[in-house]
Amino acid sequence: MGKRINVDDNNLSELLNEYAEKEKVNKSSIKSKQIKEEINEVSFIEENNKTKNLNIISLVCNGIFIVLIIILLISLGNKNNQIQGMEYELEEYEDDMWGYKIDSENLDDLLDGNTYYYVKNKLDLMDEAIVFQIEEYGNYYYTYDCMMEKVGSSEYSYWAYNKEQAIGRGLKRGSC
Repeated sequence: MGKRINVDDNNLSELLNEYAEKEKVNKSSIKSKQIKEEINEVSFIEENNKTKNLNIISLVCNGIFIVLIIILLISLGNKNNQIQGMEYELEEYEDDMWGYKIDSENLDDLLDGNTYYYVKNKLDLMDEAIVFQIEEYGNYYYTYDCMMEKVGSSEYSYWAYNKEQAIGRGLKRGSC
């Protein structure tokens, strides 16, 4: 377009036709470039939307996971409290299992003179008449106190006999 042309009426229609043809080509190439740019822009937007959707899904999953962990921790805390409560109750039952524990300090408060001798005689009779064979200690018999001294707090199995029956079975008196 930088050159000057002398135009007459005959050439004018040819030049206009030529110019229109060039404009059509330019317009169509410009249109195809615009279409390509729009396609690229649409695919970029689609990729961004996919990434955003994946990020949203990831955030939702993480949130659900965190909520589940919190619920689990709360339920474990509740179970732990229940266990501690049950352990406390068990300790109370163990303490009360034999009723009021009698020792030399409170025996006088609990028993009057007659009851004291009655209980003492019963306990003496038990020590004299009833014996225990501890399975782990073989063919020996022991009094209750001696048996408790031998086994301490460990687990054990035993048989209870009257003294004559234990001797009749061939058991010998064990030493403490």
